[in-house]
Amino acid sequence: MSKDKYEKQVLDFVSLSCSIPVQKLTMSSTLQGKLGLDGDDADEFMNSFFEEFQIDRSSFNFEKYFSNESSINPFSLFWKSKKRSIEKIDLSMLANAVKTRRW
Repeated sequence: MSKDKYEKQVLDFVSLSCSIPVQKLTMSSTLQGKLGLDGDDADEFMNSFFEEFQIDRSSFNFEKYFSNESSINPFSLFWKSKKRSIEKIDLSMLANAVKTRRW
């Protein structure tokens, strides 16, 4: 099955941005998993993505998908804290945002 133009654009962007060969990426690859993006790196990546493809980011909530490095508490290592659920972003979600020009 051939990739549509939006999928190809996303694969090329992710490959270039993350220095990963495009052949190692699939539309089910996740930013948090396969690419290991979180915190400031994820913020930089998403800002570049939104800018590159001129996507309306008004409904994007960073904390829904990533940890915020500035909010890490070093004392949290000493007690258990309730982990919040973080949703994964896969490349098909990025391709859909490119297609619709909104998150």
